[in-house]
Amino acid sequence: MRCANLQNNQSQVNLIIVAGFLILAAILAAQLVIPNGHALEKHGIAASDAAFCFSGGGELQLLANNPNNGRCASVAKMLEKFYIRIQEANGDEVTMFCKDKFDCIEQVKRYLTNRGYQLP
Repeated sequence: MRCANLQNNQSQVNLIIVAGFLILAAILAAQLVIPNGHALEKHGIAASDAAFCFSGGGELQLLANNPNNGRCASVAKMLEKFYIRIQEANGDEVTMFCKDKFDCIEQVKRYLTNRGYQLP
């Protein structure tokens, strides 16, 4: 009887471990950002770097909305570079890229403002 209880307990532990891995995989998949075709074609490796940045590798700096087209811009910083992600109002990806030439957040803000984005 004791062996049967040990096997039952081990089965429960295994089930809990598997459930934990499945939950962790779902959380990671939900946070994964994948660049679309446009971003990869136009920006190449910078789009992949931006995807890594927005998947948790970078630090979010600001969000801005464009009232002219309803798009949202996210700006993050990783390894002293600024990355910009543009999404439609429904969350669909438009593009993502790195702005290598920008040294400070003020330059990024000016870039977005010149393109119609309203900053907080």
